[in-house]
Amino acid sequence: MRRPELEHVIRAVARVSERDEVFIIGSQAVLGAILEPPEACTVSAEADIFIPGIEDSSFDALEAALGEGSQFHEQFGDYAQPVEKTTAKLPSDWRSRAVRI
Repeated sequence: MRRPELEHVIRAVARVSERDEVFIIGSQAVLGAILEPPEACTVSAEADIFIPGIEDSSFDALEAALGEGSQFHEQFGDYAQPVEKTTAKLPSDWRSRAVRI
């Protein structure tokens, strides 16, 4: 996945979740800070997403619409994997260090 594909996933997640704040954690987060990352950073088709305040029941809807094996994944080759904030070990100042896309 490259930055344009990540931006597409983010827009789709925002649309499906009806939220305007989506965080990418995990390996694809580097695409927020580095426009042209090394090729090794673009291999994954999965974007781990964290949406503040989202209910667990919404995970299923996001998985169905945008997750691995979804029509979105089949059509575009990339997909979103909803995760909880606790999936990553985030420092206390993580919000101030986030890169806005």
